[in-house]
Amino acid sequence: MSDATEEDWPVKIIRSSQRRKTVSARLEAGTLIIRAPEGLSDADLAPIIDGLRRRLRKRNRSASLSDELLEKRAQELNRKYFGGQLRWRSVRYVTNQNSRFGSCTPEDGTIRLSHRLATMPVWVRDYVLVHELAHLIEGNHGKRFWKLVNRYPLTERARGYLMAVGLEELEGNEVDGATPPVDPGKALEVHRWKLLTSQGEVTIELQPALAPWHVASVVNLTRKGFYDGLPFHRVVADFVVQGGDPTGTGWGGPDYMLPAETGSLLDGGAGFTVGGIGVADAGKDTGGSQWFAMTGRAPHLDGRYTWIGAIVEGQDIVDRLQIGDQVLRARVE
Repeated sequence: MSDATEEDWPVKIIRSSQRRKTVSARLEAGTLIIRAPEGLSDADLAPIIDGLRRRLRKRNRSASLSDELLEKRAQELNRKYFGGQLRWRSVRYVTNQNSRFGSCTPEDGTIRLSHRLATMPVWVRDYVLVHELAHLIEGNHGKRFWKLVNRYPLTERARGYLMAVGLEELEGNEVDGATPPVDPGKALEVHRWKLLTSQGEVTIELQPALAPWHVASVVNLTRKGFYDGLPFHRVVADFVVQGGDPTGTGWGGPDYMLPAETGSLLDGGAGFTVGGIGVADAGKDTGGSQWFAMTGRAPHLDGRYTWIGAIVEGQDIVDRLQIGDQVLRARVE
């Protein structure tokens, strides 16, 4: 099922003079958001939109809304994370939950999930199921509740995803230590990251829906002036240019680490080809402020690092960068 009652979604076209060739589509609250070059006519754009709409229809139709399958998955998660001890009366999809993704009534053992979850990644749906199953034990969102939910290893990543689409509030999670001091929900309105470098200006289109925690971190650090004056400390020809380290050694970063969001490529990311932007790390769940821009194709990085966006203007600038060049000023808009 789609975000709307039918798949004939209303279309909103956003044109940009800085977008030269590519056209992208994304569903937001039941509306198909199209981003296109300013010079592309409606006549030329129409068949492209039709093609993108067909792709989204195919993807959405592949998502099952079967209550029977949902019940089966709930039983699997119950066995895996709750020792098979939980009991309930029903788990089903509903179409009347517009401000949240799930609800549970422990008194009668009923769990309801929004139909919108059918178009989201499976790991997000699993998180919501685990969340609601935990409410059969703990009715509030206290420490004991989050201790149960955090048995699911992708909890923070899934919460970040849901916050990025604006439909889950950030509730206090005090069990597993400090959460990175960023709010993925606040990155939604930010689409451009502009870097004035020693060689010229580079414009990057960020993708907060695909990597909400990492994009929110970039936005937060940029607004604090963190990246201003930092050098590019690593340059490998036809491969990568890397910066964002306040020490310039390749080992520096902020005082927090980010949960891996390497699944962003499966959710629509373009991959680590020329112009791709990723976040460097020293292993799973260790992302920080360091980022890299691709100057060549590197498929071996796909699924290994978090992809956060792509260069839409200034690839020639990036290709000229050398070790010691700097980001003179960074801003988001």
